[in-house]
Amino acid sequence: MGKTFWKDVVDDLRRLYETKEGYDTIIIAGEEPDIEEIYAHALILRTRSSYFRSALSAEWAERANNGYLVLKKPNINPLTIKIIMKFLYCGMVDLDGHENEVILELLVAADELLIQRLIDFVQEFLIKNSNKFLQQELVRMLHFIDHNDKFDEIREAYLDAICENPNLLFESDEFLTLEEDTLKLILKCDNLTMKENVIWKQLVRWGNAQRMMLENNMMDDDIKNVDINALGKILQELIKFVRFHQIDREEFMKEVWPFRSLLPETLIADILRCYLETGAIPLYNTFLVRWGNFKIDSGLIDKEIALLFTKWIDKKAIDNSKGATVSRIHNNHSDYAVGCDESHGPSFGDGPDLHVPNNGNIWKFKAKTYPKLGISGSLTISDYEVFQIVNVIEFPNQDDYEDKF
Repeated sequence: MGKTFWKDVVDDLRRLYETKEGYDTIIIAGEEPDIEEIYAHALILRTRSSYFRSALSAEWAERANNGYLVLKKPNINPLTIKIIMKFLYCGMVDLDGHENEVILELLVAADELLIQRLIDFVQEFLIKNSNKFLQQELVRMLHFIDHNDKFDEIREAYLDAICENPNLLFESDEFLTLEEDTLKLILKCDNLTMKENVIWKQLVRWGNAQRMMLENNMMDDDIKNVDINALGKILQELIKFVRFHQIDREEFMKEVWPFRSLLPETLIADILRCYLETGAIPLYNTFLVRWGNFKIDSGLIDKEIALLFTKWIDKKAIDNSKGATVSRIHNNHSDYAVGCDESHGPSFGDGPDLHVPNNGNIWKFKAKTYPKLGISGSLTISDYEVFQIVNVIEFPNQDDYEDKF
């Protein structure tokens, strides 16, 4: 018969944490006026954290005259250190009762002290409650993910949330207080679900607000009263991330043309060329199509499926005359996404695993390259479409565009 008494161990360690009996370490946390001495036991800290294992080692630790180990952490406030100490002693942490600022400080501190389990827990909490945090402290959270790029999971989750619901940010007054680098981070997102002309209007509004704050004037949205030169200096770096070629001609003339002096002449000429020439490919300011600008001419797939295809595509160069292709077949019972090459028509795998003989409507499947596709030996096709993937390339004279700024 055997039994593990985990609760007894945790209770005893919690009692030790609370009483501080036999402590040998003093952590001086925070700065005046919020500074406090936290008492702890070096053995427990060194056992639970690789950071403390080094910081409290004989080579690094500082000892006071009374023999106590002393560690100064002025960049971590006392409350945060106490939360971390309770976690190290008892394995306990409760974030529900703390202010948002404390939770963010805890994550940064846990990262500094190399406490990975606490890092993972706080990140999970922030992601799970992302809607609440964005509703309560939108700009603070966006600035946080911009300033702390090591927290990839949080950054991706919060950017995705903004990209899916951009009005939460762009139609709020807080948007005008957004830092330039943070706004740039959002403008780089391909999955931002806003039309480009709306993005441009909001960018001008943001730039005008920054200009007014610099000049200590009242906000004025009237284009006639905008100092174009001052606005140009403010928007200089951000303009590079606006996908002007994805703006409809009428919208461009209405929303962008009044500010054309802010754009390089080469870019303006290229945009006008693309409006006038059927099938013209942009030479400047080349980007993937932003989700908010995405249009699909298909009878079988909608925008969401087309965007899913773009996630699947490997953006490596392919040496053939037509480029990579993706097909979607609509059969009478289910839908299957397949690839094809330029010589065999719609097919999948080297077998080919999936193919249509004699240009008929009965498609055959035999596993060879792929062990299992979840498709029966044959299926009847009512229709199919083939989409060509066009790689967006950077032309050498793109430098002319960069030099303008």
